[in-house]
Amino acid sequence: MFFEKMSDLAGDITFDERKVDELYTKCCAKYELKIRRKRRNYCSMTFIAVILLICMCTTLHNLNSTIVYASGIEGKIQLKEGEKIRLMEEMTPLGRGYTIEISLGKNERFEVIEGLENANAENIFIKEAFIYWMPDGFSPGRITDEKGEDIQINKTNSSVLKVRVYKGEKTEDINLRLERGDKGAYIELLENESGK
Repeated sequence: MFFEKMSDLAGDITFDERKVDELYTKCCAKYELKIRRKRRNYCSMTFIAVILLICMCTTLHNLNSTIVYASGIEGKIQLKEGEKIRLMEEMTPLGRGYTIEISLGKNERFEVIEGLENANAENIFIKEAFIYWMPDGFSPGRITDEKGEDIQINKTNSSVLKVRVYKGEKTEDINLRLERGDKGAYIELLENESGK
């Protein structure tokens, strides 16, 4: 009985063809708008995810990389690969020279790697986390070896140094280029190499 009344009601509802087209067009427009909003949301979420991934990778890379500082003309400056920093001459424990500091974590240490990569490394001295570049060298009488004989270190306008930082099982090699010219002394952190 109820269904019979409903079927009579359905027969009374009629649309002309123009209204059907309008209703269909409006439904299609709303559906397309909904689809566009979903796509825009997916694109926005994908873009944000990519940005977060890049930030995380950069942060993890920076956390694993050893930070090197130099005493620049603007104060203590963190070195970045491929960027030249103008150094400030200062008093070091060995006299006038330039200071570089390697930021070490707990249970980390570093050493100079012997090899052909190092140029004029005899003008570079290490004490704890500090590296001192003495481009003016030393004249006889200032430094002696264990036998008491004078050590003479000549002047140089450029030095290259390869340092290996030990981080537990892993190592990281840091390459530094030091140069001095008419416009001052500069340091450049060359491309780092990570080891096992």
